[in-house]
Amino acid sequence: MGAHSKFFDPRSIPLRPKSGGNLWSSLMRLSKGLMFFALLGAIFVLFLPDIRRVQVLQKEKQENDRKIASEVSLYQKNKSDFERLRVDRTYLEQVARDTLNLGKPGETIFRFDSYRDTEKSIVRR
Repeated sequence: MGAHSKFFDPRSIPLRPKSGGNLWSSLMRLSKGLMFFALLGAIFVLFLPDIRRVQVLQKEKQENDRKIASEVSLYQKNKSDFERLRVDRTYLEQVARDTLNLGKPGETIFRFDSYRDTEKSIVRR
């Protein structure tokens, strides 16, 4: 068993990669990379419920914005109707007759259903 034996020659043992580094430094680099990705995965898992909550809140905000826009348009319509009722006497009389079924004293009111209303009232067989 001499110093030139192939069995004891460290260069003959395949512990070194072809790039010239040894196996342990390669394993350390690999383990550091895996630890880095494991840490990123853990951070992602920790923040995933918050990310989902933010998405739900954004959807709720969009729905609320849509509701607010519809309520604002309804408010504008009611405001213009109120102003028209306050200023325009003929419009006030028209609304009183059509909506509230009011009439002048001694006046007889005849109402006819529209064609579409009678169509809905017919029973389908």
